[in-house]
Amino acid sequence: MAWRRAESPEARRRRQDVLYRETGPPRYEVVIDELAIRRYAAQAEVVGKQIDHLLLLGHERTNIIIRALPFTARIDAQMVPRSAFSIYSYRDPDDPVVFAVDIITSDLGHHAERPGELLPPTASRPR
Repeated sequence: MAWRRAESPEARRRRQDVLYRETGPPRYEVVIDELAIRRYAAQAEVVGKQIDHLLLLGHERTNIIIRALPFTARIDAQMVPRSAFSIYSYRDPDDPVVFAVDIITSDLGHHAERPGELLPPTASRPR
């Protein structure tokens, strides 16, 4: 299915609804580089509203943790990730930890039970 700009906001809202569930919302932790906060990719008013929204979420929702990585943070051995990534873990101990890496052309996944193998975004999670 091709990406459709008009459907993007609704799809984003549906994904975010999971975080607002009354029972059993997932825990969501994010680390934002200070550069992403200080170098605006949109008009100042828009970025200001986005930051206010994140601050509100971080204060109102105990399942959402938002951190900022300051410029001054020491990162040894050049361990800065080259692109954004996500780590998914689940309450069920039998569910594996899954990694997703955002790259320019697509997303890649890594399954903890398949070391060294990258999964395309459409791959189903093995059991």
